[in-house]
Amino acid sequence: MNLVNTDELTQDESSRIRPVPGGPENLITAAGPTVANREVSIRLGSCNSSATALVLDGTPSVLSLGRLVEEGFSFEWRAGREPVLADKGGIQVEGDVRDRVPMIAAPAVSK
Repeated sequence: MNLVNTDELTQDESSRIRPVPGGPENLITAAGPTVANREVSIRLGSCNSSATALVLDGTPSVLSLGRLVEEGFSFEWRAGREPVLADKGGIQVEGDVRDRVPMIAAPAVSK
């Protein structure tokens, strides 16, 4: 499951928010139970790819690495190196690590 914080969406992404097909998703978060009833397609770094994410207020934006791999992406994180996400066309996005968690930066797009 992919999640995106409302405040991190570009103006274009915000304009494309739509209801979740099939109805709201019930989630258990660190802040307690919540309901996600909106989703949007978001751009993945400098890859020419996108992913659908549930839109929530006040949440960290996260991608399901397992789902991305199932969809044809590859992920590599070698000892002593930065993590790398590659899309189906082989375009690579290098990430960094914060608190032992691989991070892929959002694209630099003005809001």
